[in-house]
Amino acid sequence: MKTRQEIFEIGARHLLNQGERSERLGKTGDMFCSYRGDEGRKCVIGALIPDDKYDPNMEERGVYSLLIDFPECLDVVDDEFFLTSLQQIHDRNLPISWKEKLYNLGKEWNLDTSFLDSLELSS
Repeated sequence: MKTRQEIFEIGARHLLNQGERSERLGKTGDMFCSYRGDEGRKCVIGALIPDDKYDPNMEERGVYSLLIDFPECLDVVDDEFFLTSLQQIHDRNLPISWKEKLYNLGKEWNLDTSFLDSLELSS
């Protein structure tokens, strides 16, 4: 089971290396953030879901629903609030602000953020 620190590092590295949101066209014709998006992109929580455990029915569900309806998909601490906070960095912010938001989240949860110093947002 991955710890909060491990989740944070995996998610932060993924977001900053990918440098773009994971989005796809929804049923209503609008773009929405997705666990698996266009061109192979993944959101921060999607990066924690192994490919063999991903199910398209996970889309358009929040973290709480994933933990309840697909408990085998995430080998992480069952911490809905932390996972949701991490997901919101991807879903509610432009990529340019992700690094700052990750620093803030790390400090809020008393996590080691020093690894972020060596990461840059890919473009």
